[in-house]
Amino acid sequence: MEGPNPKVHQISAVSASSKDAARALDEVRQAIDIEYDGRLEASSAMEHTKENMRQLRSLAAGILVLASAGGLVIASINILNLMLARVLRRTREIGISAALGASRRQISVRAWQRRLCWGYQEAHWASRFHSALSS
Repeated sequence: MEGPNPKVHQISAVSASSKDAARALDEVRQAIDIEYDGRLEASSAMEHTKENMRQLRSLAAGILVLASAGGLVIASINILNLMLARVLRRTREIGISAALGASRRQISVRAWQRRLCWGYQEAHWASRFHSALSS
């Protein structure tokens, strides 16, 4: 033999048992190493299947990471948009109050009252939620 035939990509063989197949594959590998000096490789269908499954898992993991990152970006943009809308509404409200004659102190007191009220409501709902989960 002169060397590996570049046109041959696969040679298939069937065995009656897995022990016979493993022994035959080892014999083929030894013969290839002797004859072709490592220029050819022998592998089983199971090895090909395992390699394909490994590549498929890697691809699926990559797609999952990209989808998760995309979801985080969309969620961040949504939160930014909500915060911006809230700031614009409060700015307009403060501007109207100032235009109607409210002093800085009155505007500040109203802002603190709103913060305290929202804080109390959030604490109240959080305790109710915790109680519902504990029951």
